[in-house]
Amino acid sequence: LYLQGKSTVVVNSAIEEEELLETTISPNPSSSHINIISYSKISNVQIFNMLGQIVKESNSKTIDISALEIGNYIVSIELANQRKIVRKFSKQ
Repeated sequence: LYLQGKSTVVVNSAIEEEELLETTISPNPSSSHINIISYSKISNVQIFNMLGQIVKESNSKTIDISALEIGNYIVSIELANQRKIVRKFSKQ
């Protein structure tokens, strides 16, 4: 899946790896909103459909997804330290 030129994150230490593993999306699946749970500050969130198109963008840890169509989505989370994390969620 190509995310419009977005790069993947490279983990350099155990602390960074833990930071990445601790970033989750809840509830999943969801019908109205998702919460991004992360110990790190979030600078940007992009939600992509399965065609790789951006369908929503935010800088909040709580995102309203009620207007999205039912299906699967990819979330690219950019942390304040410029690391990017990619997660998936389902919209019901």
